[in-house]
Amino acid sequence: MAEQRPGSTIVGYELELIRKGKWKAISGAQTREALFLIAAQILPAGQFAGIRILRCTKYPEFDFEERIVLQTWLRGCEPPSEVDDYEIPFCRGPEDFTSESAREAIRLYLARFLEPRRLTPLELIHLPNVVGQLTTAGEMLAGAIQRAAAIQVHGTEESPHQRARELMDLVHSAGAKLEVECGRFAEPVIQPHNFLTTLRSLETKFGTVGFSFHALRGISRYLTGCQSWQEKLERVARLCDVNLEVIHISLIDRLMAEIVQMGPCLRELANGRSDVGTQALMLAEMHGCRWFGRLRPPLADLACFDRLMIANLMPRTRWALRKALIRVLTMRSLLRPEDDLLSELEALAALKRTIIQASPILARDDAVRMAIEVRTENVMTAERIETLLYAIRRIDIRLERFARLIDLAPSEPVRARVRAHFSGLIVGASISEVVQSHMRRIDAVSTLVRCWMRLASFESSDNVAVALMDQIDAAIVELVRSDILGVRGKSLAERLALLITVVDPLPEAPRFRALVADVSSRAIRSPKLIEAFGGRFAAGDEREAALVTLHRMAERAEDLGALPAVGAG
Repeated sequence: MAEQRPGSTIVGYELELIRKGKWKAISGAQTREALFLIAAQILPAGQFAGIRILRCTKYPEFDFEERIVLQTWLRGCEPPSEVDDYEIPFCRGPEDFTSESAREAIRLYLARFLEPRRLTPLELIHLPNVVGQLTTAGEMLAGAIQRAAAIQVHGTEESPHQRARELMDLVHSAGAKLEVECGRFAEPVIQPHNFLTTLRSLETKFGTVGFSFHALRGISRYLTGCQSWQEKLERVARLCDVNLEVIHISLIDRLMAEIVQMGPCLRELANGRSDVGTQALMLAEMHGCRWFGRLRPPLADLACFDRLMIANLMPRTRWALRKALIRVLTMRSLLRPEDDLLSELEALAALKRTIIQASPILARDDAVRMAIEVRTENVMTAERIETLLYAIRRIDIRLERFARLIDLAPSEPVRARVRAHFSGLIVGASISEVVQSHMRRIDAVSTLVRCWMRLASFESSDNVAVALMDQIDAAIVELVRSDILGVRGKSLAERLALLITVVDPLPEAPRFRALVADVSSRAIRSPKLIEAFGGRFAAGDEREAALVTLHRMAERAEDLGALPAVGAG
């Protein structure tokens, strides 16, 4: 599609507030900075549950507007859903069924009818014989209409039964009107070899506005009888002639936007897998224009969809992929069915990185970010956090899990939820269990050093934490003295070589710091000891690195401030 010119765009910005559980636009501007200034004035008042700023990109040739969330501020509430966040249209006439919001409702409520037939709502409303099958579908149609009617009249005095009867009458009227309209003009016969000439002929006959109805009649008939969704995509791809104009491509864009939102289509493209991770990654790669081109023959020609999206010639399809991605991210199923909290959070963090890598545009989309954050928050329940942290007694593992949960928490409220367990996590901690868990006592030194540094990093003034840090410090000193410095049969150089393996990085634990400062300072002042110490390392680079570490130990210990006496504690 390199020969086709990119689609034109008009970019603006919009500020929205949450009102009655919905996002409502209140202001627009040509620059985002203007709206950020307005938001900065509104936020301190705290009068609204939520505020957000969007970038609105209009595609005039496609009669379409893409709305990407740039920034969201919420005050203790869940954001309104970004998935299917439309009002179910209150249809009053047969023509109302053709709107995008009406077709979206048709996709949801008539899924049992459309999916087995591999049909989209756009195709349905252009095929009178299929509409005839729908009107005789009995309970399937009646059930869909009753659900839609109940939602439409919710909160009003209108009877859902009366509204259901009105909708049923409208469906039959729309079918009859479609039958009459199609009967007036012969259905265009569309095939890949005559697609462009047929469209131009229809433009000449019906004008640039009226031709699309008849063109979609022919396209819908061309696509009937597909044995799979992949076959359907192949047939659409064969229509993508390089000489198509934007007005023609817009028809393919409208159709593709509905195909990529059909659940069975996505499952089929993912080789039957419907898990959140697989679906989300596939949709992100589609959105990033790097998926279709990787399919093996006979699907290789689907790469045309990637090229069209890169050229801004399929804005509806790209928007539909974003909506489908957010919908998948809001699914309740876990990425890791084994129900391990840390494993689930690690998988979510990895998925987020992969999504952003697959489609960098999504990295700037606050709605996608919030969908991942809400999913993370829903996973990090108080019960699951407690189970993870208290399932094992060893303080080193508890602290490691605690720190990892803090790192993976998506927001400050969730981090606060984790921090609430801090005191209970460390009270009654047994340092001896950490030492006993290692085959060699010396190996416990590094573990205890990490424990002390983790506790220090939390910057807690909790008395229990302070007392535990003091106990760990004393335990480290005792282990170093008895199992490193006090080992019989080893020279001081050998003991120094062993010491440097457990003190890098050097913690600020006062007792341990004093001990290391005393030993390393005396060592670097003795040329014979330094020579013997260097001789412990065969390779020159290892010897050099060890000497640098020894000097750094002494310098670092001195830099940490006044040192207590070596024998303190």
